[in-house]
Amino acid sequence: MKHHKRKRYKVISVVSLIMFFVIWQIYAVLNAKMGWINEAFLPAPTEVLVTFQKFFEEGTLFDHIGISMIRILKGFFVGSIVGVVVGYIMAKLPVFESILQPVINILGAIPPYAFMPLLIIWFGVGEFAKIVMIVLATFIPVLASTIQGVKSIDPLHIRSARTLGCNELQLFHHVIVKTSLPYIMAGMKTSISLCFSALVVAEMIGSDTGLGFIIVDGRNWFKVANMFMAMTSIAILQTVFQTILTMIERKLFKWKKEGLSSAIE
Repeated sequence: MKHHKRKRYKVISVVSLIMFFVIWQIYAVLNAKMGWINEAFLPAPTEVLVTFQKFFEEGTLFDHIGISMIRILKGFFVGSIVGVVVGYIMAKLPVFESILQPVINILGAIPPYAFMPLLIIWFGVGEFAKIVMIVLATFIPVLASTIQGVKSIDPLHIRSARTLGCNELQLFHHVIVKTSLPYIMAGMKTSISLCFSALVVAEMIGSDTGLGFIIVDGRNWFKVANMFMAMTSIAILQTVFQTILTMIERKLFKWKKEGLSSAIE
């Protein structure tokens, strides 16, 4: 029964997405005839597809996508690793948390994009500044979720594992990791959208490659279809990332349906 419900909801989601593009196309066609707004301001989906084809035939589409993907992967993995390590230490050592928490609270209240002008001043407009920007966008959500995950461990589970003869390594793997990893994955999924936002800001300010560059270049030369093409590419890539993380989460955490005690067993 639940399977049929999930399948029905997926169909509804797909139909909703298709209807969005159909309505967009209809509006663009009617607007071209009625002249409600300048049709150059809102290209039709078909025009965006033509722009995709043009970039593909020129051989530049995958170049820009590849460069943006490399930046995302570097910043995302570095930010995630640093967030997990620092979050684990803060959760396990109250003194360390007392030292760092005020600073992190201040940094967390500032949007990562506000740091971009400073990063350019400090590091120039090269790749390093862009990667640091994405690392900052990833770090805070992963850090917060790691702290929450480690602190959510029930002391009873730790005592039970030790009673059963688990050494520290086994305790870390079977209790700490299995309890905190779902929280960490949730933080990583949250940070993905922030990563892409940081990427676009970084590429719009100091770059001549990438999807963010296509957006700012389209603005400068009034190529609105190019802007829509780049934004659509970003939406697709972000959806792919989210889907991959969701698939990994489902694969790793099948035990969540049966409860935490099942995982520890």
